[in-house]
Amino acid sequence: MHHNISYNINDVSWQGLFISFLISNSLSFSES
Repeated sequence: MHHNISYNINDVSWQGLFISFLISNSLSFSES
């Protein structure tokens, strides 16, 4: 159970990182 929660948090963190990367890309594209 605890391991499952840890994995879930890791998944959320990864998703947040991916979204941040997408936003950065969008900003760079908009600036160009």
